[in-house]
Amino acid sequence: MGGQGKGTSPEELLVSAVTACYSGTLFHVLHDHRLPAEEVLVDARGTLIGYPEQADFSRLTVNPTAVGGDPARVDEYRAAAADARDRCFIGRVVRDHLSYEVGEVRVAPSQKGAAA
Repeated sequence: MGGQGKGTSPEELLVSAVTACYSGTLFHVLHDHRLPAEEVLVDARGTLIGYPEQADFSRLTVNPTAVGGDPARVDEYRAAAADARDRCFIGRVVRDHLSYEVGEVRVAPSQKGAAA
């Protein structure tokens, strides 16, 4: 966006801030709902529109994975993911300015005992 292409951009920092807040909030919500998870991984994507004339964020999507969760309870994980979106402090700040969504929610097997 006219910069030198070095370092982290403000856009990446915004996505990172929401991701960090959302990840911690989701881990807490999973614990509150008694949903097992050894760790929470979140892939987040920001969508820009209007570049290069007037660039603006239009959407931020978080795609969480509960590692070591119970796949039979995936609907409960989806509900917890939506609850975490609504409770995430940084997400609440940005949601009045862009579409802040939960995308695909995954439940992955435990990584304990996996070969390195």
